[in-house]
Amino acid sequence: MNKMILLGLALSMGASASEIDSYTLRYEPLEDARSIINQRANDYLRDAIVRVNQKSVCKKDDLYTEIRKDFNIILRKGNFINEIVSSTDIPKHQISRSDSIFKYHKITDGYLLARPAADMDGIGIGTTMNFDGHYIGSDKFEHMFGQGYHYFKRFYYKGFTLKRVLYVGMANERLHLGGNPIATGVFTPADLVANFQGMRFWNDLLVEGPDLLNENLGPYISCVDDQWKLVKEVDFRNYIDAGFDEAYNCAMVVTKNGYQGVKRALSELSAKDPQNQYVCPLDVNEIKNVRRKYEVTIGGYFGGTIADYLFNPWYDLVQYKWFWWLRQ
Repeated sequence: MNKMILLGLALSMGASASEIDSYTLRYEPLEDARSIINQRANDYLRDAIVRVNQKSVCKKDDLYTEIRKDFNIILRKGNFINEIVSSTDIPKHQISRSDSIFKYHKITDGYLLARPAADMDGIGIGTTMNFDGHYIGSDKFEHMFGQGYHYFKRFYYKGFTLKRVLYVGMANERLHLGGNPIATGVFTPADLVANFQGMRFWNDLLVEGPDLLNENLGPYISCVDDQWKLVKEVDFRNYIDAGFDEAYNCAMVVTKNGYQGVKRALSELSAKDPQNQYVCPLDVNEIKNVRRKYEVTIGGYFGGTIADYLFNPWYDLVQYKWFWWLRQ
């Protein structure tokens, strides 16, 4: 009975949990995907605007509904994400789990990542790409459009405090988006950065409220003569930075064996390719500099800054430390 419960939990987590390998193919040539991803994002927005203008007159809920048909996670039929992952027009790297830095993971370290079927169903290791010089996983767009939308709704519509929004995101990452042995066994702060930037992207579409980093990027869409219109094109360079890159914003591996396995795999890569770096972070000064732009104070007695909820505070690849939560 207990095994059946665990299996059910694992399958339910599979809708969102996957990991990426930021190292094994990092130094292989890879064309920048920025231009095509930005172009396709704006194409999808225009298509959504055409659809919604045929249905209603500048209703925000209808607009968001149409946009989310394309800007959503894969298992919710997110057409844009499916294209990013599967289109041969978008340059990316694909690596199997057995060849990755997680090759020493056992089922007890992360069931969804280590089970034999992981390479076949795509839940285990995702694709990686070069976006404007940042080596990121395709899963980061899922986080932006999926979790980012939920952050946006909680903060701008439901009245959650920013601290509560960020705490819920941390809890989701710990419970069903990777950070426990039933899922992948990897807690990924870079996913939290993508979630937060996704919240900004969704807000910037219409500018429902003030931007949390005090930048004025939107609105991308406005109501003109009772019709929605794309008045400014999206450029994801305004959102994606080194905080998305797991070789800079280092992961926290849940189990001791899983952590030691990743360290062992990185040592092997370094021995085979000594002219390149296989450590995390690749440059601690770079990630510290990126973190600074997120050091915006959150209200409340123990609010801290936004950065405290998005970045690995130890900077290094570490075994997951539950008391990180107490730092916030």
